[in-house]
Amino acid sequence: MKTFKILISILVLSIIFSFKTKQKLDMKSVAGTYGVCSYQSSGKTILSLSLNQDKTFHYIDNTNTNKPIDVMGNYEVINNQIVLQNYKTIYKFHTKWKIDGNSKCIKARKGLTFYRLCNVAECK
Repeated sequence: MKTFKILISILVLSIIFSFKTKQKLDMKSVAGTYGVCSYQSSGKTILSLSLNQDKTFHYIDNTNTNKPIDVMGNYEVINNQIVLQNYKTIYKFHTKWKIDGNSKCIKARKGLTFYRLCNVAECK
């Protein structure tokens, strides 16, 4: 009987401690320019996402030279996810970006295409 109580106690404690609390993000921590650090020194922008504190964004994607994307619009932070909205383009692109842990990087997935962009201020 004593062993049963110990096992139940361990089970209850493991369930209680397994839940994580989500941290709210403020606009100051999200705002910045995200890109690929190795391309920042060349001066040619291939892929970047600029998030401003006034909730506007500017997205540039020149990875496909036949379909260059240069889009501006608004963004919103919902459940620690950056959602790009109110843009005009004929091409599809990554519109939902997740904050990559506590780091200064964001990541997105669309189909089999994965992107991970880091804050370029951290590259220097």
